[in-house]
Amino acid sequence: MESNGADSRLRVEWQVVKHAPVSFGIALLMLSLLITGGLYWHFHTKLELKTDKIAFLREENDRLRNEIKRLVKINTLQGAPLEEIPDTKK
Repeated sequence: MESNGADSRLRVEWQVVKHAPVSFGIALLMLSLLITGGLYWHFHTKLELKTDKIAFLREENDRLRNEIKRLVKINTLQGAPLEEIPDTKK
């Protein structure tokens, strides 16, 4: 019995769409643009944050690598025995 009610409801809705196909198409287009825009904004924001974090970590890595080189140079000039130098190129 409920499927008969759903069928009649669908027929009524289809008649509305059938008489106004342009309005229905515009409504679908607007809905799809809204959903696509929301998804784009969400993932673009996440990607920007990750890009900024990668840039920061690369700068920090370069800074630390230069610091290690500086310390090794000081150690070498002072004649201290070289200890194991950590590998930062992982």
